[in-house]
This record gives sequence, structure tokens and C-alpha cells, in this order.
Amino acid sequence: MIEDTNIKSDEQLEVPTINNDYYSVVNRKTLDFLLGFIGTIFILFLFPSISMTFLNSFSAMIIVFLIILVGLPIYFFNIGRRFIGIGIISVGIIGLLLFGSCFMLLSGI
Repeated sequence: MIEDTNIKSDEQLEVPTINNDYYSVVNRKTLDFLLGFIGTIFILFLFPSISMTFLNSFSAMIIVFLIILVGLPIYFFNIGRRFIGIGIISVGIIGLLLFGSCFMLLSGI
């Protein structure tokens, strides 16, 4: 019987795993989510007062808001702190839901 030495068994195969020990504790997930959520709210409320002195344009302020709500989650997902990114995304979703519900109440639907 001829054995093929190039074929590895299931025990010999090495499966690459992502070392994600940072989120092994639930408290870190919660703290990162709150950091992303509350930090984004703080930045979005503080930013208009600072930006109007430097940018003098509402459209430039909207562009910076989009960079914050889209660019920062991508950055945090890439560096492995995904719950900060989820917190930032949830601020945008909750803002859209509040806007939609206020629009429905004011329009009489």
C-alpha cells in the first residue's frame, strides 16, 4: 500500500484563528459600546459650535458628520474594536428613527 505524505489529516491542519482575547470579558464589550455611543453623541453635539467658527458652511458640517458616522466605524472594525463601531452606528440609526417618528407625528400620519 502506498501512502501519500502530502495529504494531511484533519488533526494536522492548522486553522487560522483570530486572537480576540480583548473581548473575552463582557464588561469590555459594554464599555466599548458605551464609549462609541456616548462619545459620538458628545462629539455630534459639541462639533457644531466648534465647526461653525472654522468651517462657516452647513454643507461642510454635514460632510464631517458623515465622516464621523461612516468613517469611524470602519476604522474601529479594522482595528478590532468592533463594539465601539457598533455604538457609533447605533447613534446614526437611533437618530434616523427619532427623525422619522417626529416627522410622522408632525405630519399627522
